[in-house]
Amino acid sequence: MAQYADPAGSRESRRQEPPIPSPVSFAVIFSWDTNQDTARYAAATGYRPDVTLRLVVEKLPRSGHWDWAVWKQGDTETPPRTGQERSAALATIAAEATARNWLLAL
Repeated sequence: MAQYADPAGSRESRRQEPPIPSPVSFAVIFSWDTNQDTARYAAATGYRPDVTLRLVVEKLPRSGHWDWAVWKQGDTETPPRTGQERSAALATIAAEATARNWLLAL
């Protein structure tokens, strides 16, 4: 517990700090599907059933790198989050981390 100065006087009062949401306790469900090892698609849902994020991971033909994007389904005003990684595994991890952070911020 943290100590706070009592605004009414000089004595110290004790109270509990408000709980901080932990990403560890925040569950996100990812449902991945693949397309011939060149693309992966997923939907992510969290504690708010009215919000669904879409994820895509695609292999770039020239460089061999993997492009990823995350966007909010049905939301045309919010730009998607995007990135590029050297492997499908890293791109998938980046897309999932982005989706978790986005859902946590809602």
